[in-house]
Amino acid sequence: MVSIDPVLIQSSQDLAAQLAALFHRAGLGEQAFAHKARIGVGTVRSMIHDPVSIPQGATLAKFVKACGEDPQPWLDARGRLLNTKRDTRREQRVREDSQREPRAEADNTLLGRVIGELSERDALTLEVRAAPGAAGSLPVYLYRREFDDRLREEVAGAVGGSRLVMVVGDSSTGKTRACWEAIRAELPDWRVWHPVAPQRPTALLRALREGRVAARTVIWLNETQDYLQDAQVGEQVAAELQALLADDARGPVLVLGSMWPDYWKVLARTPEAAAAPHPHRAVRALLDRAP
Repeated sequence: MVSIDPVLIQSSQDLAAQLAALFHRAGLGEQAFAHKARIGVGTVRSMIHDPVSIPQGATLAKFVKACGEDPQPWLDARGRLLNTKRDTRREQRVREDSQREPRAEADNTLLGRVIGELSERDALTLEVRAAPGAAGSLPVYLYRREFDDRLREEVAGAVGGSRLVMVVGDSSTGKTRACWEAIRAELPDWRVWHPVAPQRPTALLRALREGRVAARTVIWLNETQDYLQDAQVGEQVAAELQALLADDARGPVLVLGSMWPDYWKVLARTPEAAAAPHPHRAVRALLDRAP
């Protein structure tokens, strides 16, 4: 039986085990507990079953308060885990950078910039919308608990292995801003690269084929359909992205994109007849990797 004491938490596995013990002690079903804690059912499941992800502070506080616990010791434990995680990432970065140093000096082609060093003005170059009438600054971000919690968990999961995360939603629903906030919160020591010039799909395709995308890079594909919908170049881009995601030696990387639902339906659809031709076969296979 797990001893419930946040002081004993030394790893994300410990945290998940103790949260599971708290949940079972509460004696409620997932739906009832989620309602009491005011968090999503999917978030509850992730917190008690996922041994890797570290929940957001506000979400953790709501969870343990619903269990009758003082949130502060649990938030302190979360802080320790995050510090350990950052130290581990930093050591890994130093180690991997030292191994890649000869190549980096030879071609000087590292793409992107370190996320933690970017400003709000830099966010505009990633096509995050500025505040109305305030050039160079962003509006106050309205955190959407269940959506943002899930997005940040998926983004943070890239540390453990390359993945594709795709945010699908209508225009002006905050997709790009949510992605910006997620990478800043979860991957501050990674790089982010937005392929735009000379043309979006060809810039991405060329860099992938030349092996210029370094590990711990977020490939920022705002309006992902612009990279994938061309019947020729889009298929090649999708195939190269699949190869990158499947190659552990080149990762971890995060392919983070967004698109409207209408584009998703066209690109990810399955033909009605099994033998029918599909103009976006590689694209569909790529999008199938998205959670």
